[in-house]
Parts: sequence; structure tokens; C-alpha cells
Amino acid sequence: MEIKNLNEYKFIVSSGCSYGLLPNSVFKPFNLINRSSGSHNIHKSLYEKYGENWLEIDNDVIVLNVSLGSQGSDWQSDSIIYTINKLIELGVDSKNIYCLVEWSQWSRFSIHPFHNLNLNLERFEWDGDNKFFYNLIDKNDLFKENNSIIDELFNQIQIRKSFPFYNIGKIDERVYITPSSLNLNDFSKNYNEFFNLIKVSKKIQDEYPTEKKVKNYLDNILKTQFYLKSINIKYNFCFMQSTLSNWIKTNNGNIVHDLTPPFISETNSFKDYGPNKNFNPISDSKNDIENVLNETKFEISLLDMKNIWFYENEKFRRGGIDEWTIDNFKEVGYINLHEHTERFFSAMDMICDYGHHPNTVSYLLLWNKITTNCDFVKVKRSFEDFMLDRFWEDYHFDGYSKNYVTISKKEWVRRLNQ
Repeated sequence: MEIKNLNEYKFIVSSGCSYGLLPNSVFKPFNLINRSSGSHNIHKSLYEKYGENWLEIDNDVIVLNVSLGSQGSDWQSDSIIYTINKLIELGVDSKNIYCLVEWSQWSRFSIHPFHNLNLNLERFEWDGDNKFFYNLIDKNDLFKENNSIIDELFNQIQIRKSFPFYNIGKIDERVYITPSSLNLNDFSKNYNEFFNLIKVSKKIQDEYPTEKKVKNYLDNILKTQFYLKSINIKYNFCFMQSTLSNWIKTNNGNIVHDLTPPFISETNSFKDYGPNKNFNPISDSKNDIENVLNETKFEISLLDMKNIWFYENEKFRRGGIDEWTIDNFKEVGYINLHEHTERFFSAMDMICDYGHHPNTVSYLLLWNKITTNCDFVKVKRSFEDFMLDRFWEDYHFDGYSKNYVTISKKEWVRRLNQ
């Protein structure tokens, strides 16, 4: 089916892992705050306090975010190239497309099921409903829903995720399995025909050399960069973490990407969690990937650094979303009340650490910093200030939370000491 008048819209095409939430946090921020029973009035109250549309937006915008949890650079590169190629086939002018990629961890890579196993891949139950963040944003009413064109785009763009295994994806006919993200026990009963596939895949990932994983990672970034430039697509890249820095060669010659946790427990008890005395990051170019893995100098030289956002100061070099959040949002920067109600909230969900998924406000404040080449959507500075104020109101609140953006420091301490 032909979709008419697509060039009436601007398009944002985004990919990443579970950290690829910038579009969600910017276009539907109130949907991400304390998504639990009875929270509608909280969303409405926050919006009414601000009192106006929160975006500077020139056109109606179609957002296609194909980020998929636990996936690596194979997925991010292929999903971006596939989606944009589909849009161009549908007649969208490249000048109307902006691309954003959050590059996941360097150690992740994908495996397609081995053909000699003769597996029925439909057993992965590819979800027929759109579980990705596809939205048509009306410039005059940011809450308005228009599903007809979105549903048709979902049908045209053959990107799916597994229903029982949310972090297994498919692009056209290629399946993307990230072995490190899967638990073998999940395949021992109802999906036992996949057990050997996952077991062997995990062994392959464990034995695959660090040097080769890094090469694959950088090649995927460069492939995507060259594709976007070849068709004049404006884009920005960012990283989940400081992937291009913080590399160390140990005394026994092993290459390690150092992500020292900011909080630890000496006894493995949540009651003893506190600041890690060994967490003292210092920005130092000698730890850049090309200065430790010298064979990467050529690939790094090809990266267009002006289109890549890094979080940098005297502590962090080539930092990513994690470094930004750890450095700016204190103990509660990784608490997401949209995932947990006040009743169900474990101590593990409260720890500020790499990979623990930042708060919505952290993402919201990153949009203008990262998307410097997107010239048709910006977050209003007044809204950034408004949401940041709500965050710190919650942090200093005497009870559980005032605005339900995050929890208070007092509540954080109380729960860790339960």
C-alpha cells in the first residue's frame, strides 16, 4: 500500500539498546513518569504546572525509534540503515530525515540461528503489534494520537521483536540474538529446541577475542556513518558509556575497558552500599582506545567526531549517557518510578551504577546537547529547567517523593537500610 504525502512530515529515525530512550523521553515525557496505577493525575498535574507545549517544533514529526534492549552495534547499524532505506523507497526525501544512534556496549554482538539446526524461527513469536516507539507528533498538540499512518509504516518496515524474548529482534529475515543477554534456563522447557543454539552462542561470544569485538563495533559505526553521509542524512551519535576511552592494558597483557562503579558494598549487603573510594575517574587521553589498541587508529581517524556527542570534563573523557548521569544526578539518577510502584521497589533498582538505566530527566536534558544537527525539534529551555527543578524537589523532599519524578535522598537512605 502506498503511503501518500510522507514529505509533509519530518522524520526522526533512532536506534540503540535499552538506553535508546531519548526520543521517548522528549516526545512523551509524562508517559514515562511513575507509570503505575493512579498516576494519570500526576502526569496531568505536572503538565498543567508547566502549562504549554514543551517543544520548539516546526513541523509534524514522525518518530521511528527501533531501539531494542540488550542489542549491540550490529542491531543499531542494520536497523538504522534498513529503516532509512525503507523510508527512501517510500518516497521520503533525505532532507526530511534526521538520524540519532545510541551506540551500545562494545562487547555485544549478534548471532543469527545456525541453519544446520533447522529451527523454526516462528517459535520466537514475532510480535504483530508495534512494541517500538513509533509516533506521529502533531506540532500543535503533542498529546494527539494519529495511528493510521504509524500502523502502515509498521507494516512496511519489517522490524520486529520476539514476544517471549523481548531482546531478540528481527530485521526482514535476519534474526538478532545477543547471547550475553539471555538466560539458558529460559530455554530449558517450553523453548528447549533453542537450548543448544543459545548455549553454543554464549560459548562463541565468550571466546571471541576482545580485539575482534572492538573491530566489529567500530566497523558498524563507520558503516553507518558512511551510509548516512552518502545520502546526505543529518545525524548525531552518542554512546552508552565511555567506549572510546577508559581502556587499560593489565600487567599480564589483557585489554580491559574500565568502568569502576561509583557505589559498592564491601559485604555484598545493600545496607553497606556507599561511595566507592576507588571511583576517582580522571580524563586522560593515554587511555583512549586508539592509544591502547593501536590497531584501531585508522578506524578512529575515520570517525567524524564533530557529529558525536561526548560528556567531557576533568573527570571524564569521551563519556556517554552513563557518565553524564553519574556525574549530575547524585544517588537517585538511576531511579525510574515508571517501572516500579511505591510498594514494589528493590534495593538493586536504586543503585547508581553503569548499565542501570538513567532517569527520564537525564535523557530529557540530553536531547539539545546531543542532537545538534536536528534543526526541527528542540526542547524548550524553560521545560528543561522545570523538569530539573521537579527532580531536585523530589531529591530534597522529606517524604517518599513530591512529584514522582524520582525518590528523595531520605527515602533512598531509608530503603537501603531496611
